[in-house]
Amino acid sequence: MFAVVKEYIPGFIHAMKTDQILERVKPHITDKYKAISLDGSAFDSSQFQILQQIVDDEFWKMMRPFLRDVILHNWDS
Repeated sequence: MFAVVKEYIPGFIHAMKTDQILERVKPHITDKYKAISLDGSAFDSSQFQILQQIVDDEFWKMMRPFLRDVILHNWDS
């Protein structure tokens, strides 16, 4: 999913530190600013792989078309 987001939103900030994010984002904040935030915690690292495959993987497969549509509708490429 991150590859799809990065394709449509070049400023996608995955794996950046807070100060890096602020430096990149602050100059672009206006009254028309749009943002998306996904949980970046290490929760998945505490799950069994089989649970990730049957729950998380399937969830994101179903969400991919929806997220792509949302991104295409709300951000200029």
